[in-house]
Amino acid sequence: MGFTTRYSTGLGYKEGTLAGVHHRTEHERESSASTSGGVSDHESLSDLTELSDDEEIVEPSATEESESDESDDEQSAHDYLNAPLLGYDFEKGESVWVYAYDGWYCGSVMRRVESPDRPKVVQFRVLFRRYVRIQKDFAPSDGTIKPDTPRIRQMLRAAKCLPQ
Repeated sequence: MGFTTRYSTGLGYKEGTLAGVHHRTEHERESSASTSGGVSDHESLSDLTELSDDEEIVEPSATEESESDESDDEQSAHDYLNAPLLGYDFEKGESVWVYAYDGWYCGSVMRRVESPDRPKVVQFRVLFRRYVRIQKDFAPSDGTIKPDTPRIRQMLRAAKCLPQ
């Protein structure tokens, strides 16, 4: 089956066949225009609108673009949430988000903790609920505790850790 599709990429066009035999890229078009005996760039771009009856212009749909944007947003949200929180001091009773047991949970800071295993690391004991009430220590430098702010909740939603 010899179905050929041309689509615009913003810089030029790409051409391919269903069987994948022929694939023409922007770079090849520029090099073929320079060796074709002085054909101007304007003339080489004019073939974008000259399609035969059996060809069609294929443009990415809005859903394809939004899916790639969503995956980028999701990745940046994961990066933001996993980053260490340096220089932040939590207060007793402050609402926080903690990462434990492969998920983020809302909890409340109980107190600051000194750990003999990690003497130079600031840690906070947090009470949160998973299936039962749990007390666990979290260090901002590990990126496992974040303040409960609209920005953090937005990032948790973008990372699909909270329902929309």
